[in-house]
Amino acid sequence: MASVLEIALGVAALGRRCSQNAAAATGVMLSGGFALGAGLVATQNGFSRDLTSFLVGSILTVSPQDLVTTAVALVVVAAILLACARPLQHTGFDRTGAQAAGFATGVWDVVLLLTIQLVVVTIVPAVGTILALALIVAPAAAARQWSHRLSVITALAVTFGALSGLGGLYASSRWNVAAGAGITLTATAVLALSTVLSRLIKAGILAVTGSVRSRPEHRTP
Repeated sequence: MASVLEIALGVAALGRRCSQNAAAATGVMLSGGFALGAGLVATQNGFSRDLTSFLVGSILTVSPQDLVTTAVALVVVAAILLACARPLQHTGFDRTGAQAAGFATGVWDVVLLLTIQLVVVTIVPAVGTILALALIVAPAAAARQWSHRLSVITALAVTFGALSGLGGLYASSRWNVAAGAGITLTATAVLALSTVLSRLIKAGILAVTGSVRSRPEHRTP
């Protein structure tokens, strides 16, 4: 937990610099964290655990204790999002408005980063470190294609995430692929399909609307 806090504070500190954005700060801290972890593992004599389990996970070997931990993390994250919805929303989408409203954006940046890291640490045993990022981002990005309302996006993201899990497990059993990879590939497919379908639907609506507007008006004498 100490390392999680250090990374969150480091990303927040680097992101507040005018010459750094959040993506660059996250990349720097993530690369540094991986390098530090690899270095610490190399110094441990007799360390025999397969490191690929940290990358792609093993959802089929999740224990009941992992399920309890996941349930507790779900309750904690849901409580944080419900209790801190307004400042988190303002800080994440409108920093200028958040500062004008009196919110401490630096503090809420750390709260948001810690919440995300709590989710990542919780799902690492199931899908691994790298795949966890895609599983968090892909359902939300897919939901974003269908609505601009945060409540609708949240509900769709949860639905897409659950469907990705079920679809990935089916692909794992059907075609004998890694369960973690199957889940993430399914989430990616949901994102791609949502992007294509939403654009086709929007294009069709615009075409119909334009056709209706272009029709000449018939006036009765």
